[in-house]
Amino acid sequence: ALNRIFQIKKRESSKPLLVLIGCEEWLGELTLPPGPCALRLMSRFWPGPLTILLAAREGLPRPLTGTTGRIGVRISSNTVTQRLVKLVGHPITATSANRSGGQMAYSPDEVARQLRDPSPDYILDGGVIEQGPPSTVVDPAPSPPRIIRPGVVSMEDILDECS
Repeated sequence: ALNRIFQIKKRESSKPLLVLIGCEEWLGELTLPPGPCALRLMSRFWPGPLTILLAAREGLPRPLTGTTGRIGVRISSNTVTQRLVKLVGHPITATSANRSGGQMAYSPDEVARQLRDPSPDYILDGGVIEQGPPSTVVDPAPSPPRIIRPGVVSMEDILDECS
């Protein structure tokens, strides 16, 4: 299933996939215990648009960690996504619903236009999503924390929690 995501998105296999969780208690399935900075970021920004890189538990599939030994985890603030994750009952992989490097897709029709050959087995129609910047991806391990992908949450906000 993980390899199929890479095929559909035409994504480089070296780029790991993030994982969505239903609540912080699920972290133990995926990560070693988070440090103080990560815990403060979770408390302030979850659910929300912040993906946090954490030390991965041994044995996770390589597409989730790449060669980094770390895994990106987030609790989504999107209500459809939250319900899906909780209905499934365990962490699920997540990625933007567009071709890798392509324009963001904000509607099911845009997703279907971009993701073809091969196309996904199913597109969950959660309606048109609000346009805006992506979630921020942060590595809280170094001091100061390092932003991997800029997005909604600013470096200033991250430093407010981790300084």
